[in-house]
Amino acid sequence: MNKTNTSLSKGILSYSISTWVNFFLGFLSTFILTRILAPEVLGSVNLYSSSVTSLLSIVCFGLDSSYLRFYHSPPQGDIKSYLRNSILFCSIVVVIFGGVVFSIDPLWFSEYFLGIKSSLLSVSIFVAVLDQVILRFLNFTYRMRMDSKKYNVQNILINVTLRFGVIGGVIVNKSAKTAIVSTTVLLTLLAIIYVFLQKNEFISKQTGCSFNLAGYKNVFKFGLFGAPANIVLHFYPLSSQILIKNIIGVGAVGVYSSASIFSAILSTVLGGFTTFWSAYIYAYHTTQKEKIINAHDSVIYFLIVIFAGMIGCRDIIYLLIGSEYQASKYFFSLILLYPILQIAGETTKYGIQLSNKTYIITIIAIVSLFSNIMIGYLMSIRIGLLGIAFGNSFAGLISFLLATIIGQHYYKSISNPRRLIFGCINLCAIAIFGVVIKDTVTTIISMIVCIIIGSIIYRKTVWELLAKISLFLEVRKRKHSKYRIK
Repeated sequence: MNKTNTSLSKGILSYSISTWVNFFLGFLSTFILTRILAPEVLGSVNLYSSSVTSLLSIVCFGLDSSYLRFYHSPPQGDIKSYLRNSILFCSIVVVIFGGVVFSIDPLWFSEYFLGIKSSLLSVSIFVAVLDQVILRFLNFTYRMRMDSKKYNVQNILINVTLRFGVIGGVIVNKSAKTAIVSTTVLLTLLAIIYVFLQKNEFISKQTGCSFNLAGYKNVFKFGLFGAPANIVLHFYPLSSQILIKNIIGVGAVGVYSSASIFSAILSTVLGGFTTFWSAYIYAYHTTQKEKIINAHDSVIYFLIVIFAGMIGCRDIIYLLIGSEYQASKYFFSLILLYPILQIAGETTKYGIQLSNKTYIITIIAIVSLFSNIMIGYLMSIRIGLLGIAFGNSFAGLISFLLATIIGQHYYKSISNPRRLIFGCINLCAIAIFGVVIKDTVTTIISMIVCIIIGSIIYRKTVWELLAKISLFLEVRKRKHSKYRIK
């Protein structure tokens, strides 16, 4: 294995530790919450989480993306002031935004986003957004200086706080208000702790805590061009939840979210993969093109296996879900298709970024969001939550196809387009089978067939994988035989 291979695998592994820990934390929290919370309560809690994430993408104005881009060449030549100015600017925006809301009607704000009239919950949302601003930039600092250990620890602590803050709150009182306030308080404590732990990252003897944005024109320009796509992307899950709340009810949001929790878990896997893969693509898109093409085939094949495996094990997975949430089992596959296609898109769309045509990403994101809202609305009137799930999966497919077609025009990372087409058909078939097939045995058989077909489509990838496994076993055999007592 060459040096690049080693660095690639080590890089992905080192930045994916928190992803897999959060994966298991997601399963654990799902098991607990769907057993102790009514759907109405869990619905409001998930609306809170989605609202905070969506508002975070707005108040950052794309400066979080800019921070990564200009980290190694900061404006004013000082990384400490760059971090401090970024946090302070976004924090000021949060305060102004919150002030406007409270001067108009905080009760309407909380009712629209959470389904509950409460000024305290409106305060909780904005405080949580402020906490997330601080933690996001501090976490990016660990990431950019390649401190994977502290990066992973911080990510895990944030996830623990968000998930188990809810559990701690409902132990006292099984209400959405208590759960949300409890989570916000714990998140604030975590943000304060990390401000003290990382204070040397943004405070210097020369500049102290001064706030000066002179020379930030390029930073704002870069951020504003990429911000719309990021905002639309983060509003995607919230749009579905608000549709459900207004058309069916807050309780239905809880039922829908019980399936979306697994979608969120897959999204964390996407985050772990993207964290390293994006940097790798930018660095090696000209020198390691064959490796990037092979990675695309491997990712699609593993997605087929993982997706089919999750649907085949659907009944086992749903042992984690409380009895009031079991209705989501039969649109579970449609909810999962969206993050599955997002992960697949990471290996096909980077031609858009490499050609500096970020406005195309924004257009695709808007088309996807519009499709999700319109299809979800029209179909939910007739078939309820299943219609929302169909809108979600269809919009994800549109987004993937548009990003792939345009991305490949600027940078080809697919060696055989027909293979990808058959791979996508296989993924869509898995999603549809998960809806139309109710019987457990038939579901398992159909998923096995999908995996076999996927193995035929990506047989080169399968043979390469088997060869690597064989080589690994041979090396281990030789290592053991070296120390064997004769």
